[in-house]
Amino acid sequence: YFENLFQEAASIIIVAGSCGNSDDKQQKHLQQMFKDAFEGFKGVVISGGTTAGIGGVIGWLSDAMRAVPGSDFVTIGYLPGSLPLHEEQDQRYDKHRITAGTEFSALEPLQMWIDLLASGVDPAKVKLIGVDGGNITACEYRLAAALGATVGILTDRGGASSDLLKDETWNNSQNLCFLPFDPMTLRAFITIPEFKKIDLDLERAAEVVHDKYREDNQNNLTHPSMLSWPELAEPLRESNRQQVLFAGSILRRTGYGLRKMPQAKLKMVAFEDDEIEKMAAMEHGRWNAERIKGGWKPGTRDLDKKTSPYLVPWSQLPEKIKEYDRKAVRDWPQVFENIGIEIYKLS
Repeated sequence: YFENLFQEAASIIIVAGSCGNSDDKQQKHLQQMFKDAFEGFKGVVISGGTTAGIGGVIGWLSDAMRAVPGSDFVTIGYLPGSLPLHEEQDQRYDKHRITAGTEFSALEPLQMWIDLLASGVDPAKVKLIGVDGGNITACEYRLAAALGATVGILTDRGGASSDLLKDETWNNSQNLCFLPFDPMTLRAFITIPEFKKIDLDLERAAEVVHDKYREDNQNNLTHPSMLSWPELAEPLRESNRQQVLFAGSILRRTGYGLRKMPQAKLKMVAFEDDEIEKMAAMEHGRWNAERIKGGWKPGTRDLDKKTSPYLVPWSQLPEKIKEYDRKAVRDWPQVFENIGIEIYKLS
C-alpha cells in the first residue's frame, strides 16, 4: 500500500515538530495557518499521528480536507508500537505506520525514510516543514536535509527550529530554508507551479513582467534590477519567470482561470480590491519562498550579500512595499494579454 501510494503521489510533504500538548490558542493558530497553506494541495502528508501537538494539527487538517469535494489529500502517521502515557493515536489520519519502537524515538523518521527510499522516491522531491520540537525533531530535520529533501523551518517557533538556525554546521545548507511564520510563504514553499493545457510563452511573459516593473520604477534607474531584459542577471530573470508560473495557481485560488484566446476576442478582466489584496499577499509569499530557497536571509537590503528586510509575513510588510505586490497583480491581465492568454472568472 505505502509503496504504491508514495510512487503515485503528486507531492510528498513531511510535517515534523513537537507532539506535546500545546494551548488551544496556539493549536488553533497552527490549524488556520496550515489550512490556508494547504488549500488545494494534492498529495501525501506525513506526520506524527497523535492527537497532540503538530500531529494533532495534521489530524485536524486531514479531517477538514476530507470534507472538500474532489480532494486528493492523504495523511500517514508514523507511530511507535507503544505510545507515551497520555498520548493517543489520531484516528483522523488515513493510515498509520506502526514501528517496533516503545515511545517516540529516531526509529519513526528512520522507518519513514526507509519506506520512501524503498518505494523509489527521490528525496529531492520531498519537502519537510518543521515546527519547533525537541531532540527527535532536531534529528529529523538534519536527516531530511542530509538525504537531499528540501527542509523549511518556521523560525519563530523556538525549540529545535531555533537551535538549527544557530547551528553553523547546518544553517547554510543549500536545501535548508528558514521561513517566516506566514501561511502564504508556506503555501508557496509547498506549491509546484504548473500550467495545464496552455501554450505559455514563459520567456515573453517574464520579459513583459520585467518591462512593467521598469516602467513603474523610473526613479530607481541605477539599481541592478532595472537593467533591460537582455542585460538582466539570470537570477532576476528567473524571479520574473517564477512570478508568471505562480500567477496561474494564485489566480485559480481566487476564482480565475487562464485560456488561450485570439487577440481580437480577448477581454481584459478587472479585479475587485479584496481580490487584489488576497492575491498580493500570495505573491509576496511566493517572493519570500523564492528568495529564501535562493539563499537570501533577513537583513538590510544588499543584492550581493543576498539580504533583505522584506522577508517577513505580509502583515509585517511596510505599506509601500505591499503596493509593489498589488501593482504586480493589477498588471497580470495586461501581461497575459501580451502573450494571447485571457484571465477569466471561473463559474
